[in-house]
Amino acid sequence: MSGSDARPVSSRRPGPARWLWYAFGGRLPAAHREWVLYDLTCRTWPLRHLARLLTQLVPVVVILLVLIPGPLWIRVMGVLVADRAHVLLRLPLRGHRAASDESRLPQWHCASGSAGAARGPGAPEGR
Repeated sequence: MSGSDARPVSSRRPGPARWLWYAFGGRLPAAHREWVLYDLTCRTWPLRHLARLLTQLVPVVVILLVLIPGPLWIRVMGVLVADRAHVLLRLPLRGHRAASDESRLPQWHCASGSAGAARGPGAPEGR
């Protein structure tokens, strides 16, 4: 694979409910092993990580919009500023996220070290 977007023929993408479980840190069945490795190693893995991050923020955003008193526009602006700050603070840590994904690969039935090998020696880990 070495960082390309060529999905393995035998990979099985999880359904929406299982993808949500995966986005919140849940373990997928072994049948999704190749898809998880693809998800963590494809060329667009930082964007996929961002999608998982934003998915995790949705419940928090909804709760804050409901619980914060005041006009709707102030609540929305407050949540948007906090959300942007969170995302901007997390983006420089992508390399640490890659290392975290690497250490969690056994949870997803993949051999430890698979992500780094699949991304290739010159792949950007956190830039």
